[in-house]
Amino acid sequence: MRGKFYLHLLLFLAICSFGGSCEKRGIAVSFANVCEQENQQRVELKGFLDFSPNNFMTIAYRDFYYQHLLVENENRTGGFIEVLFENGKISRINSEVNVIGKVLKDENSCVLEVEKIEMQ
Repeated sequence: MRGKFYLHLLLFLAICSFGGSCEKRGIAVSFANVCEQENQQRVELKGFLDFSPNNFMTIAYRDFYYQHLLVENENRTGGFIEVLFENGKISRINSEVNVIGKVLKDENSCVLEVEKIEMQ
């Protein structure tokens, strides 16, 4: 009887440790509804990373800011969202990716903070 209890306890602990180590995925969203998600919501979005030199913006008429975009289609058509990278490292570009990250919103903007990039 005691052996069976320990076996169940060991099985329970194994399941708990496995479940805790599982990767957190996000809610699958489309470009049309990514910015409708709650602030800080973890999402998954498929698209193409675009680091084109055409994505420069001027802030306060003096600083240049380089926008990184996730675009819906390889030819840069369809929807897009600006992406931020936590660690500053940027993966390969011009190939399809699945991005997992958090939606960051304020009154005027919506961006996706990238936590993980999976190559397709």
